Amino acid sequence: MPIVLCVLAVGSLTIVASLNYSSTILKSERVIKQNIDGIYAASSGIDHAIWSLLKGVPPLTQLPEQINRMSVNISTINSGNFTLYLGELEDGSGKAGVLTVTSNLTFNGTVNGTDMYRYDITVVRQNVTGPTTLHLQEVGARLPVGFTYNGSASRSDNQSLGSGNPIKSQDAAGAWMVQWKWGSSIRPTLKNNPLENTFVLSFYITGTGNAEGEYAWTVADATGYGLYGELSGGRYIIIADAVRPGDNRTMTRITADVMIQGDGTNYITSWKITN
Repeated sequence: MPIVLCVLAVGSLTIVASLNYSSTILKSERVIKQNIDGIYAASSGIDHAIWSLLKGVPPLTQLPEQINRMSVNISTINSGNFTLYLGELEDGSGKAGVLTVTSNLTFNGTVNGTDMYRYDITVVRQNVTGPTTLHLQEVGARLPVGFTYNGSASRSDNQSLGSGNPIKSQDAAGAWMVQWKWGSSIRPTLKNNPLENTFVLSFYITGTGNAEGEYAWTVADATGYGLYGELSGGRYIIIADAVRPGDNRTMTRITADVMIQGDGTNYITSWKITN
């Protein structure tokens, strides 16, 4: 009898410990599965926001359906433009001889329901260091969706626009991209003095819709710099929360830093997951 009692006592302790261990494993697996489901759900929110931005439509603030039995809330923050220098994202404010490129639309009236805007691209050399003269190989622009180039253009230096210009194509959102590319004999020049450091290319566009989403770029070459280019686009911070409906608990939050160019290329420069 004493032996039997000892066996029962040891067995009960072992069984209780095993049950507790099994319960812990089940809870851990359930938490891990919820976290994984939350990651997939929140990722869907990020993907949808990027797709919307590429299509030129406002991203949703919540997906219309649940993903993995979770609601997905989305916040899209426009952080402004970024500049890509030959494949590297940099702050150009301190670069010697840096060129800044700005685009500006000026409303010019409506005819038969079609709006006309003057599109000015301004390229400015920011300081006097570096080579004596910079030569612009190319100037280009993205037009707002729904607008087209109407065939008129002029240069602030009154030089030739060049045969075959502009070169036209469309990006993933359907926006027209126009580019002026010049041979060495007619390239605009920017010198390192305040009187000759600015070049403006102007033209007109016509169409309907919101006159927004435009941007411009340039490519320049110069002795001492080699090929030097800028390409600007939009930078966005996208936050997606996977929320459990029962208790409104956020199971997963993903914060993505996304950069989108007009040609449909997008870069995800950071991806942070919080459970």
